[in-house]
Amino acid sequence: MKKSLFIALALVAMLSSCVVSKKNYDSLMADYTELRENHLGLQEEYASQNEELSDILNSLADVSGQTTSLKLNVEQGSAKVDQAADIQEQITIIKEKLDSLDALQEKSKKTNAYLQKTIKNLKEVVASQEEEITNLKAEIEAKDQTIQHQAAEIKEKSGKIEEQAADIEAKNEELKRLVAKQTQMIFNAGTVLEDIGDSAPEVSWKKNKQKMANMRLSLYNEAMTNYKQAQSQGHSEAAARIAALEEKIAALK
Repeated sequence: MKKSLFIALALVAMLSSCVVSKKNYDSLMADYTELRENHLGLQEEYASQNEELSDILNSLADVSGQTTSLKLNVEQGSAKVDQAADIQEQITIIKEKLDSLDALQEKSKKTNAYLQKTIKNLKEVVASQEEEITNLKAEIEAKDQTIQHQAAEIKEKSGKIEEQAADIEAKNEELKRLVAKQTQMIFNAGTVLEDIGDSAPEVSWKKNKQKMANMRLSLYNEAMTNYKQAQSQGHSEAAARIAALEEKIAALK
């Protein structure tokens, strides 16, 4: 900038003295034009760098906000690995932009010390956030694995419970069939005893009649015991046979 001012002053001095040669004038004008273009180029370069830096800072602020939300979700147990992976992708983009900006600084005609320091500081911040996101992602993955393991255990236990329930149900059904079969056998035994009592022969002698009556009464009582047991086990015909048999027993007494 100082050199540009010096050349401009020299031009003014030469023109005012009216002794400047065409060759010297053209040379000075060329130097002035080059310096002016360089100055304008630097201004455009700085403006572009500042715009890129502003974009990086906005992205970094957005990542910081998302990281805070992710930490809260981790505490609440609702965090997803995809959230952390998305933030990691954004951090990778920011790192690439910083590297690109750093590379442009190295190629620049004039180094911007303030920008270089800013880039260095931002790289440190990004590295810190990248480490934090990596740790959060690992924590989320560990919790997901625990949940999956627990879910697998629950599923396995549920399967065993269902198998046990099915086995118990099958055994209950088998027990019902056995009880029904036993009940019918008890009922049938009662009918056989009752039929034997009914078919006892008639006798003429009084003493023999009493013996026969006692025998029939004994058979009926045995039949009654069977009917009542069959009734307690749910036989549908037992009640009617009990009522009929009670009349027969009453007639013998």
